[in-house]
Amino acid sequence: MIVWLIVGAGLCLGCLMICLRERPSSQADATVQTPLDEIRPREVAADGFVGSGKCRSCHSREHETWHASFHRTMTQRVEPENLKVNLDNLQISVAGRRFRFHRDGDTYLVDLPKSRSSAETESRRLVLMTGSHHMHIFWHEANRVRLPQTVSVSNSGGDAGPDRMLQMLPIVYDITRQRWIPRHSAFLRDDFVPNDAEGGRWNDICLRCHTTHPRSRWDEPSDNYDTQVAEFGISCEACHGPGSQHVTTIQTRPEMPLNPVAIAETGNQTADWQIVNPAKLDHRRSAQICGQCHSHFLLRREDLDLLNASGFPFRPGERFADRSIRHLVRVAGESADPAINEFQPTGTDFPQAYFWSDGMIRISGREFNGLVESPCFQRGTMSCLSCHRLHRSADDARTLADWASDQLDIGMAGNHACLQCHQQFKENVTSHTHHAVESSGSDCMNCHMPYTTYGLLKAIRSHQISSPQVTATLQTGRPLACNQCHLDRTLQWSAGHLADWFGHELPELSPERKKIADSVLQALAGDAGQRALAAWSFGWPVAQATSGTDWMVPSLLTLMGDPYDAVRQIAERSLSTLPSQPERSYEFTATAETRTRELSRLLELWENADPVRTPNPAVLIGPAGGLQGGVVNELLQARDHRPVRLLE
Repeated sequence: MIVWLIVGAGLCLGCLMICLRERPSSQADATVQTPLDEIRPREVAADGFVGSGKCRSCHSREHETWHASFHRTMTQRVEPENLKVNLDNLQISVAGRRFRFHRDGDTYLVDLPKSRSSAETESRRLVLMTGSHHMHIFWHEANRVRLPQTVSVSNSGGDAGPDRMLQMLPIVYDITRQRWIPRHSAFLRDDFVPNDAEGGRWNDICLRCHTTHPRSRWDEPSDNYDTQVAEFGISCEACHGPGSQHVTTIQTRPEMPLNPVAIAETGNQTADWQIVNPAKLDHRRSAQICGQCHSHFLLRREDLDLLNASGFPFRPGERFADRSIRHLVRVAGESADPAINEFQPTGTDFPQAYFWSDGMIRISGREFNGLVESPCFQRGTMSCLSCHRLHRSADDARTLADWASDQLDIGMAGNHACLQCHQQFKENVTSHTHHAVESSGSDCMNCHMPYTTYGLLKAIRSHQISSPQVTATLQTGRPLACNQCHLDRTLQWSAGHLADWFGHELPELSPERKKIADSVLQALAGDAGQRALAAWSFGWPVAQATSGTDWMVPSLLTLMGDPYDAVRQIAERSLSTLPSQPERSYEFTATAETRTRELSRLLELWENADPVRTPNPAVLIGPAGGLQGGVVNELLQARDHRPVRLLE
């Protein structure tokens, strides 16, 4: 079994570096295939879990909205109605490797290369897939020799037990851009290329936050998995707790109220038929329900056997402190956990793989880590449900698809999210923001929840409520909110305004910080994480409207030549949003020589496109309207080449 001690939630493909004992494929298995149901992890109602189907008859509206959510589709069977891409007789080539998808009745198969260096292929059945919003990640049968299994986690009685271990397809489908990409290209990581198969990763790690009540059920003597979950995807009971007693009591005691509204409003009472209503809990326990997945936490070695056999013991309505098996990671200030240095994963720069140097979480899927460090949570009553609504309300005019994208409540995409508590700013927002009331500069979240979190090949709003501080940018390298909108401005420009408006002390700044726009510095000289955020910011419509776009082309072309696949993809996507794009043959998976040749051609086209371009030395546009190539080269020479691996 994989020995792992640090777990992060959300998209888990990059969360640990692991080594697995691979067993050879069996020739017998190749000719007489085990039925798919015998190798697929099983949905088993156990430990009081009954499945979402039991909720539908009484809670039809809630069931309908949950069914439309991406929580439900975290893990699914590979079936036509679940796919965002047609796999029938599909042949593709990805980074020089060929794949063929086809069907045998209701079963999808893929013919894939046996290794990175081999043209010989093997056929594997697709078993499950994770993700349906941004990417499809496919998991196929391991096709390993089936060894006798002991009774440690099953009732096999010593016979040849199931081996439900899954392996990962080395390519993923990018739903957003409707294209296939190498799996390692979907994550911000250095040159480390994982084992193609990644065998057992779903069984041990991904299922923790992509299913409900997961149990790995790995058997050490046989090295077999008999993995079970209550339900694929995040279902009703993940948030409301096991429903067995609730269902049984409602069905057998007709005197109980059958009105679903009356039942829901009871909250976390002690009646034997109650289920937990997160909206009726105090803000700390409510947020911890989301935090059981949306957090980065420690596991103790002594708890691994329990976790393997029975899953996490935490149940909605409890506190993390009640269950020692889950320990939230905090790395800065008085809340810093002294134990974190004992749990550094092999091959990672921890905690930089998860956190900015001041302890702010920097990767997606760990919003709870940001929330608990926020004054609105610590000194107020802010919880996840202050902004998000997990079931679309009856008076919400949005379509289910529009609601499902972020599951925000009505009006929570704008200032109402903050003004519901900070009413002192409601009548005169401008006096606080120093921006026009309808401008993006008066959008509370642009300043207090800027896009400084990375994940899913994009920037995501930080969920740690904070205020813009130039000193924090200097200390951590994290982009300043002001300069994410004003991409054409220097850090000195921002520092001056913060001093004038809020009395901030003017910090000491380097000559570059005084002369060159901070976005350009981050794009050209920053580390890979900073470059990815800069590349995304150049494509953000708010920043484009504030800063103009024509000057961005050279910076984006430089980022499209980046050593990191993820940075190149984000930069190309941002370039495609700019007006008057020339035809290009750029491909981010091409060789460095091929990319350089095409990028040089595109830069020449840009330089010749506008002979009267406005000079702006802050964004390296010289007096004659051309690129200040010497300064560009100096910044590239000073680039931070520290290996970066952000473990989403």
